[in-house]
Amino acid sequence: MRVRWFGLFLSLAVAFLLSSCSIFDGEPLEPAYLFIDTFSVTADPITQGSGTEKVQDGWVYINGQQLGVFQLPTTIPVLDTGMVEITVFGGVKENGLTGLSTIYPFYRGYELERQLVPFQTDTLTPAVTYQSGLSFLFLERFEIGNGFSVTSPGNVALSITT
Repeated sequence: MRVRWFGLFLSLAVAFLLSSCSIFDGEPLEPAYLFIDTFSVTADPITQGSGTEKVQDGWVYINGQQLGVFQLPTTIPVLDTGMVEITVFGGVKENGLTGLSTIYPFYRGYELERQLVPFQTDTLTPAVTYQSGLSFLFLERFEIGNGFSVTSPGNVALSITT
């Protein structure tokens, strides 16, 4: 009885192994590579404040389809070659949690068209601006002091630390 089960198991294992060889049929795909460096933000210091950012992730789209979310800087393979439309959105940690990334809604996406060649690496340095129509209600300018004032009696001093 034991030999019979072993023979049946061995026959099934050989059948599965031989049927999986069709995975390798056809030409293998040759990827191009994108190296995405860190984001830079261009901002008007008078109306938008400084151009500092903490963009840690890039949401990458190729020809309108999401390729993935990648921690920056990164090198990623792209199976689409030839002329492609690349869009990269800046991602930030949602609620400060490392496992939750979301597209930062106040930045425009970085868009460009690029000719991708198999096995070549293209470097992208995304430079973004704020969305149009944004209104910044409070801008803290460290050069001229702060805009806070003490409203309750007490001896608490307000100061800016770096």
